[in-house]
Amino acid sequence: MASLTSLSASLEHEEEIRRNILKIKNELINHQISSMCVFRRVPIDYYDKTLQERGALLQCRPEQLCKSILFENTLCNHNNCDDIHDSRYYVVIGNNTIHSHNYSFTKLIIIRSTIYKKN
Repeated sequence: MASLTSLSASLEHEEEIRRNILKIKNELINHQISSMCVFRRVPIDYYDKTLQERGALLQCRPEQLCKSILFENTLCNHNNCDDIHDSRYYVVIGNNTIHSHNYSFTKLIIIRSTIYKKN
């Protein structure tokens, strides 16, 4: 019985992943940038691997690997991203070899948003 429950949960998780990928692909198509994007499934231990191993899995050089962080600007009083000075969401993309400082990014977004609202 436990193995059936585990299998069912695993199948539900896979279906959720498929739905999310389809949603993202549709957004890329709508914004006419789908031809620039490639999706690759990686093993569950991907982040335990070295940058060299990750690069080999993704068929790229390690220095081409990037990480992205999505920030939600909760001080923003609207839900769109039309204004770069006061957007609801910001994505910071950096090279994987550079250490990110989440606190610094968050502080920068708050300062930018506050300064822009005063002007």
